[in-house]
Amino acid sequence: TRELSGDYITLVSLINSSECVKLAVDLPSGLDGDTGKILGIAVMADTTVTFAFPKTGLLMDQALDYVGNLKVVDIGIPTIYESEIKTNYVTADFIKNIFPASRKKSSFKNKYGRAVLIGGSGDMSGAIVLATKAALKSGVGLVNTMVPENIHSIVATQVPTAMVLGLNEKNNFSSDKKIITEHLEKADAVAFGPGAGNTTETKVILKYLMENYKKPIVLDADALNALSENMDLLEKRQGSIILTPHAGELARLLNTTAKEIQEDRIGALKNFSAKYKGILVLKGAKTLITDGNEIFINSTGNAAL
Repeated sequence: TRELSGDYITLVSLINSSECVKLAVDLPSGLDGDTGKILGIAVMADTTVTFAFPKTGLLMDQALDYVGNLKVVDIGIPTIYESEIKTNYVTADFIKNIFPASRKKSSFKNKYGRAVLIGGSGDMSGAIVLATKAALKSGVGLVNTMVPENIHSIVATQVPTAMVLGLNEKNNFSSDKKIITEHLEKADAVAFGPGAGNTTETKVILKYLMENYKKPIVLDADALNALSENMDLLEKRQGSIILTPHAGELARLLNTTAKEIQEDRIGALKNFSAKYKGILVLKGAKTLITDGNEIFINSTGNAAL
């Protein structure tokens, strides 16, 4: 919990400069076991062997290059303590227990939910494509993706199994409101923001969705940046909501810095949940999720996130 000093700094420097295989027991010296913060200097291990459960600090983004390959071993700690842990490590087995059942062979896609995705802009068409592909892969039966007309063909050719609708090229909500609301009435959920751009129209659409759409909303990217300028929308929100920021976007929501978020990602989640309702998905090499009660750490992920 405190920075290394004196001879320990010299010793860790020698270890890190050595070409030997480096094995950390419990956790790499100089790394905070709770937050993953590097306490001035820390051992960069090739493998870390920890006990009973992985410490949360070992799973934080800033710690990964110091932990190396993580091995968890049993040393006889009673399993009764597991019920006291409010942080969950999300593995494939965990997901299998909550994943929807396979579709019936005789069923139709309209029996498996309808999602509306709104986003994209002239120079940012990739994010809404990735979001659309993710929605389809997750099992949504029908996906309506709404993008500005000038990128319609780009998006539509990359996701032929979605229904891609071109909106007014200037993304003018007043002229698109009727068609957007018609699709929202049929939808089970809406996602807004990927590649939308930091524009006045983004703010207008966000305000309309937050005040009028009562079903689940997912907010990402520029929708989050717009939200950071009007957090009252979140406090007054009636329906369920999922926010998916990276560290910089969460910093804007909490009026802090990305550096402070990264130094204590678990603390940032708790800080957010103490102030606001909703599900928070903090993206990173190890994405963190909280519903305000429990915290979930994704076991997969990489620097691309």
